[in-house]
Amino acid sequence: MKLVKTLICTMMIALFLVAGTTFQGNQAMAAGKEAKEVEIYGAVQNSPNGFVIMSEGKQYRIEGQDLSGMKGKMVTVKGKITEENGKRVINVSSAAEKE
Repeated sequence: MKLVKTLICTMMIALFLVAGTTFQGNQAMAAGKEAKEVEIYGAVQNSPNGFVIMSEGKQYRIEGQDLSGMKGKMVTVKGKITEENGKRVINVSSAAEKE
């Protein structure tokens, strides 16, 4: 009976070690994931946290370029999208107003 308890305890410890290592590996992979450049189309609006682009019901905080002169206009922007504190951020590499 003591042998069975020892085997069970050893297996549980091994399971926790493997699960912890896998979890840390997944976090490292997610942190190292490179953002791809995308193109979005939407309206430039002012918000309490600065200027944002509203596109297809999603809000993206603008970084990288000053688009305050395009407030209220429809624009196409290219940039890399990341997430900070659960909010989408686009680091704009180029922007063009749509007519």
